[in-house]
Amino acid sequence: MASTTESSFGAKLRRAQDLLTFIQGFSGYAPPRVQESATGFGTLVTTIIASNTSEATTQQQYKAVVDAR
Repeated sequence: MASTTESSFGAKLRRAQDLLTFIQGFSGYAPPRVQESATGFGTLVTTIIASNTSEATTQQQYKAVVDAR
């Protein structure tokens, strides 16, 4: 069972970023599929960060409208 520090979205995102850094520094990395390359994984992490930022902005706007109501 995961501890509470490892179960949050931010903790999982940080581990993905750490994994990306490790993969980029590993010269012998040969992924079995193109999507698993350092570039493909970097694109995935960037997309996740952008989606999270968009979601956070949307939630803040919603809360502001609800409070104003």
